[in-house]
Amino acid sequence: MIKYSRFVVAVFSLVFALPVLAQKSKSDTSSTNSQQIKQQAVEMRNKVNKYIADKLNTEEPGSGVVSNEIIDSLISRLTRQDTEIDALNKRMLALEKLVSEQAKNRNKKIDSHRYSEDATLDDITDVTPGSYALIGNNKLLLFYAFDAYRLNVKQISAIRKFLSNKTASVIQMRAYTDDVGTEKYNAKLATNRCNTALKNVPKQTAKIMSMPEAGCGSVNTLDKEKCRRVEIILEN
Repeated sequence: MIKYSRFVVAVFSLVFALPVLAQKSKSDTSSTNSQQIKQQAVEMRNKVNKYIADKLNTEEPGSGVVSNEIIDSLISRLTRQDTEIDALNKRMLALEKLVSEQAKNRNKKIDSHRYSEDATLDDITDVTPGSYALIGNNKLLLFYAFDAYRLNVKQISAIRKFLSNKTASVIQMRAYTDDVGTEKYNAKLATNRCNTALKNVPKQTAKIMSMPEAGCGSVNTLDKEKCRRVEIILEN
């Protein structure tokens, strides 16, 4: 009986150690540590599986101490742990992808608001309501809160600075919304965003083309904060 009791305690100790490893991974953001956690989790799972397999092959069945129900419970627990480890592996891969994308974006980010000429909307980071981003010298993006169309002081200042001392034959004003709400409502919201931005454009000779759209344009609609925007583009 002592031998089987030790077996059950040891197995449960090993099994319940796995969620601790998974929980540790949530607070670990470095690629190196995440790989170590993943490897430890896999090794722990293999160790538990081998331990149970060895015991099932060596102990006499039907002793009455370790019932089939307990063994089934342990195996069921291990199956759930396999699922948790698979989820952990996916999180590690997602973390590695995020680190890689952030490194790529840093190469295109010049300062807190400015990006290189070849940057795209996907490269813009730290998008928050009321922020803005300048891509190269000819494209300014303004970001809005949900269901909002008014600009703050910093955004108005960014528009005037962006358009000052520049020559352009055409100024394109494109407004977008997310996919929440009806198309009719979003069309009106996009128009309001365009009009509010237009009011803050200094008088000049360039032709202004306004194109409000109820939708996110070429951006994935899951990235709703990037959808809520106005683009001001200078064309010669």
